[in-house]
Amino acid sequence: MCEGISKVAASKLRDGGNLLVLVGGSCLPEVMDALSSDKRLRYHWLLTCPLPQGSPTSVSWLKVQSKIRFVLWFVKGKYSGDIISDYINRPTSDSATDKMHHEWGTPEELVSELIQRFTDPGNTVADLCVGGGTVAVCSVLLGRRFIGADKDEKAVKTTKRRVRQLFGYSQ
Repeated sequence: MCEGISKVAASKLRDGGNLLVLVGGSCLPEVMDALSSDKRLRYHWLLTCPLPQGSPTSVSWLKVQSKIRFVLWFVKGKYSGDIISDYINRPTSDSATDKMHHEWGTPEELVSELIQRFTDPGNTVADLCVGGGTVAVCSVLLGRRFIGADKDEKAVKTTKRRVRQLFGYSQ
């Protein structure tokens, strides 16, 4: 799937455009290899953000208890934006995860922070694994356009419902 994301990003991003991918540490090498498969994209940096106290993720088969999330940052062409800290201190609230809408949910606070750091109002944000729709909701609330997809029909329906609710529709 990551090779497909790489191809789409490489063909759709303009020069200097960013691809951000939240990834677990246990599959970091494989995801990096797959995202590097299209040579129009290049690895730029690894961003990290903490998991709030009391909510570490265990990877039992590797005997690791992770207290951070990883965000891979790829760029099409050359990055020309502002200096960005590689440590994102989000979320700061007790809501370490947002599992209400999807089992792999990410807190709105973290998603909003990434969108604000890497896009401008009016830009388009794409999420090719929409899950519970958090990226869509945060994009709309921050004045960005949004394009999303998912192989799971339920995820697409959840995302559509959440976005429609932003505009006052009940379903």
